[in-house]
Amino acid sequence: MSKRFELAAVRVYRTCRYKSKDLNSTLKVSEVHSLDINKTSVPKDGSTKYKLLPGPLERKPCVKPGLGYWFEVSISSPQLDSLLEQNQTLELGEEAKWTPEGLSKLSVGKSIYLRACEMLKQMDGIGQYNNNGVELKATEVVKERKVIPKPEEDYW
Repeated sequence: MSKRFELAAVRVYRTCRYKSKDLNSTLKVSEVHSLDINKTSVPKDGSTKYKLLPGPLERKPCVKPGLGYWFEVSISSPQLDSLLEQNQTLELGEEAKWTPEGLSKLSVGKSIYLRACEMLKQMDGIGQYNNNGVELKATEVVKERKVIPKPEEDYW
């Protein structure tokens, strides 16, 4: 590489996409490896060699250069993606054919957030019962009971 440019970072992405059974949503999971760069100069021909290696797994996220390995996850709607593709070709002052009201009528949001809730339920037991009180009736509210501790009896 010339002196004007520098290789700052290299990341390797391994991405898998999983379509839902009803084909209304897609789960994308990316495994990301941030590689350490070892640079050595070759004096014979003035070239530079780069050796890319995975960083140590015990690397702490808050210490530079940061994590060496992580996952990125997203859920998308193919129907919504095709509508939003219009945004890529818009010129200054143009409006897309879709509107927020139109998206609301298509219920594309449900295909994303309902799938996310289903996945959370499967990922951890707490998510199964986390309904945020939406269906909780006022009569079902359990008041916190105050427990009075028994005095401790000291021997000796």
